[in-house]
Amino acid sequence: MNIALVSLNVSYIHKNLALRWLYVTKPKHLDATIYEYTTKQVDLCAAKLIEDKPDVVGLSTYIFNVEATKELIIKLKAGLPQVRIYLGGPEATANPDPLWDNPIDGILMGEGEFSFWKAVEAEYTPGLQTYKGASSSVLRTDLLELERLESPYFLSFDQEDMGKRYLYAETSRGCPYGCAYCMASLDRQVRLFSEEYMDSFFDQLKDTQVKQVKFLDRTFNVDPKRALRLGKQCLSMPKDMQFHVELVGDTLHPSLIEFFKKDAVKRFRMEIGVQSFQKKTLEAVGRPCDLDKLSKVIHAFAQVGAHQHTDLIAGLPFESLALFKESYRKMIQLEPFEIQVGILKLLHGTILHGLREVYGYQAEEVAPYQITQSKWMDKLDIEAVEAVALATEKCYNSGRLKKELDAWFKQDVEPFDVMFMIGKALLSLGHPYQIKQFYQNIYEAIFDLQPGPRAFVEEAYYRQNRTRPSLLFPMEVDQELCKQLSRNDERLHHAILMKQNNRIKAVLYIHQAQVWFDCTEEGEIINEVTLSYTKSQ
Repeated sequence: MNIALVSLNVSYIHKNLALRWLYVTKPKHLDATIYEYTTKQVDLCAAKLIEDKPDVVGLSTYIFNVEATKELIIKLKAGLPQVRIYLGGPEATANPDPLWDNPIDGILMGEGEFSFWKAVEAEYTPGLQTYKGASSSVLRTDLLELERLESPYFLSFDQEDMGKRYLYAETSRGCPYGCAYCMASLDRQVRLFSEEYMDSFFDQLKDTQVKQVKFLDRTFNVDPKRALRLGKQCLSMPKDMQFHVELVGDTLHPSLIEFFKKDAVKRFRMEIGVQSFQKKTLEAVGRPCDLDKLSKVIHAFAQVGAHQHTDLIAGLPFESLALFKESYRKMIQLEPFEIQVGILKLLHGTILHGLREVYGYQAEEVAPYQITQSKWMDKLDIEAVEAVALATEKCYNSGRLKKELDAWFKQDVEPFDVMFMIGKALLSLGHPYQIKQFYQNIYEAIFDLQPGPRAFVEEAYYRQNRTRPSLLFPMEVDQELCKQLSRNDERLHHAILMKQNNRIKAVLYIHQAQVWFDCTEEGEIINEVTLSYTKSQ
């Protein structure tokens, strides 16, 4: 019997760990092959499977691929009418009923490393749902059983591309928190892989070409001593290996704060969920938080340049647009490396989904189930947040204007309102667009908000180019001053000059670097800084 283990990922660099766990739990007398395509390659995936003619197909189903997976099911059944199709994964477990509108044979509820194979061989398993609405146990796997198997992280067929794709790993399962908006809250039982198992993982990891390791643990710091031990093991890996962890910021032990600020600052990317700065909102979603401590942690990480990704969710209970503006202002003034501004997704199985009528939620019927309004936010409010989310991603997280925005938002200005205007300007850009158009649109958007809109965008525009670009605006410096600057340093004859108050900024593009000069209006050079493209800017 031939079994196809299939996933539609977001992109090539992502790997599906669930399929690899299924592969190592496979009974020896069965043959299985992993098929990974992207959500944009449904036709290609279907064609390959129809060509290979598997007897059984197992589909790994998530919120990001469920719609594409439904398309794949239809195509598979059209080409292979006799094939048996089983679904598993978080989306299939939390929202199985709509999937039964497709020609499938079963859904594996919960962690299906062993129940899937029983279903394949037509054996009874409590984790298998065989028709719409049927009750079925949501299974959890004994991690000790998994530890006895071949590691799913270093399989032979993955070796060739290890350096080109993320390595997803887990040191635990379950989440200690019961956040009302999150599917992870459905499994409150935290289970840890043993220290011996993790030691073996790192022993094998050090000899690979992996560049990015992403730990899937919902709370990496659930056990501070263990987290510090694992963190130090990460640092013992090759210097070019980077690590991603999800942290709860207000419960970080001082030893971990120091670790991420000092030893690990260049090797780790930290994801810190804030969601809101409104205490009533956080209490309503089951995530009470010491906001003062959390703010201090985020700011401390920002001060040392740590790569921290922070999250805000618009549309949570009791948070109006005015209150969300306050949350956004508090967040961006902490100057984190990145801010993800999201709209609440009303996920099946979560507490908020069950309270949708109480809170007046309306949401899209297909994944990702984003809300369109609530008791506290109407459709126009949600659209405003979407514009701010776009501006935050394109201007702040990208680094294209982060330096300028961080400086501006220290002044008496409402960050949300500024980013709303920028977001609207970016929405008006056609696709594709040139980077020059990007900055010109922003200049027009902030013209009446910023006291020096030209200087605000001009320096950022020239800083992000690696070779001399076309001028963003005509140069304002007169010929006599240009001559004086060239006499003081002949290199400035080739520089782009910008007037900024009572100073002149000049930028010169040379091989693999920019040279920036600060000059007086009389042509005297005050300062010179070289920015190399081979170093972090």
